[in-house]
Amino acid sequence: MRVAAATAGASTLDDVLELAAEQARSVLEAASLSVSRFEREECQIRTLINVGALGPGEERYPQDESYPFADFPLVEKLIRERRPYFHSIDDPDCNPATANVLRQLEKSSELGVPIVVDGEVWGEVWATRVAGEADFDAADAEFLELIAEQFAIVIGHAEHLSRVSILAYEDPLTGLPNRRAFEERLEQAQPQRTLMLCDLDGLKKINDSGGHESGDRALCAVAEALVPACIEVPGAFAARLSGDEFCALIEGGRLADGVTVAARLLELLNSTPERFTVSCGVAEATEVTDKAKLLEAADTALYAAKREGGARVCSVAVDERRSKRRAYNHISELSAPEQFLAAIDRLAADLDGPLAGSSVLDRLEVVAMTLTEVGEFAAWAVSKVERGSDLLVDLSVGENRGRRFERVRPGPGRGEYLLSDFPITAEVVEAGSGCFLAERSDPTAHESELRLLDEYEMLSVVGAVGIDQGDAYLVELYGDEHTVSPQKIRAALRLTVRAAMPPRTAVPD
Repeated sequence: MRVAAATAGASTLDDVLELAAEQARSVLEAASLSVSRFEREECQIRTLINVGALGPGEERYPQDESYPFADFPLVEKLIRERRPYFHSIDDPDCNPATANVLRQLEKSSELGVPIVVDGEVWGEVWATRVAGEADFDAADAEFLELIAEQFAIVIGHAEHLSRVSILAYEDPLTGLPNRRAFEERLEQAQPQRTLMLCDLDGLKKINDSGGHESGDRALCAVAEALVPACIEVPGAFAARLSGDEFCALIEGGRLADGVTVAARLLELLNSTPERFTVSCGVAEATEVTDKAKLLEAADTALYAAKREGGARVCSVAVDERRSKRRAYNHISELSAPEQFLAAIDRLAADLDGPLAGSSVLDRLEVVAMTLTEVGEFAAWAVSKVERGSDLLVDLSVGENRGRRFERVRPGPGRGEYLLSDFPITAEVVEAGSGCFLAERSDPTAHESELRLLDEYEMLSVVGAVGIDQGDAYLVELYGDEHTVSPQKIRAALRLTVRAAMPPRTAVPD
């Protein structure tokens, strides 16, 4: 009973074994005591803990201490017949391997009894004494068998708790940590962290065509790819949140780390025979970002990725400073032109003040978001054309209808266009500054611009270009039936884009 009492407060198997072993060694008056686990497939026992007066080379928690049955037939017999054994080093019938182990450990006698849990041999309790102490005998074996029964009780209880814990924190289908495990990890995560959310694309279609077993196989394939994708990034923790949604939480990670996990996940899935795909949204938080905003931001990026057709990565940085920027009245609410100019003046003050040290992209995003709000535009985009290139690449996009997402950065390889296909845009980009306007109602508008407006279901687009270190940056605002006339915002867009360029490379008209 002393063994059971000693382990009453322990909840893990390691804690149980340590407390029980110490108590058992004391009541048995043994020099040392070890607990080993039976490994059926390997035909051996593996020592989990050694307590007491340890011999040379012994460790309290050994990493690789095992005893094959081929070398230790008494151990195999103990497991098979469930009967104890005891020997002293001077016994003529002592197994040579056993005698050698006792000499190495500087012990003189041994005693081993089986641990039987739920009717199956779980392992062995092995005790030793040193020279000068009484050798173990039948009475000691009977006493240790009673102690082993107590071991069995506390081990069974600990393993039951372990199974309950697994059920509580593990997704039964994929074996990944579940939402509960993720939420607890997120609660304890360090302030600097990045979250990658992903959805399996087309799960309903997979279920409809192949049944739920096919859907389960697809979900397991995502889990099997997510684990190695996370291993490549330090601090990454993978989990299945629900249904077709998975995540990777990267403690101490930056936005690029989350994009790396997502890109690797897509790559691994593409290498499978089925070539499943996922949509991924990545968000980065700082010490001032609460978990709700981080989850919302990652979900926003995920929504953008799915909206673009899936099989891609979008990202967003949670910027508390930007979320607290001043509110600018819509033009329709302004009573005089001076108020509109005042809003532009405040934007310029922000560019020269809080955003002075920010990147070109950060500054242009604020320009786009502010003028979108002022003019009630439906959407916006910030793109880049590198010096000498004909490729226009979206760096950041935003939507203003329904406020579903305000700012998302597409992943590599997404939102790319040939500049030569859009001659009006190309003309402004080549000039290095200026502004253009295209409206569906304008019969003189270029057909390529009109096709893009049709594709986006927009009525107009107004854009302006600025140059930084030889690269052209383009800000475009897309209007619908609720947007004010783009002509009213054209000059302001041109001026604020120019103001957003760092002074070192601003290009005059």
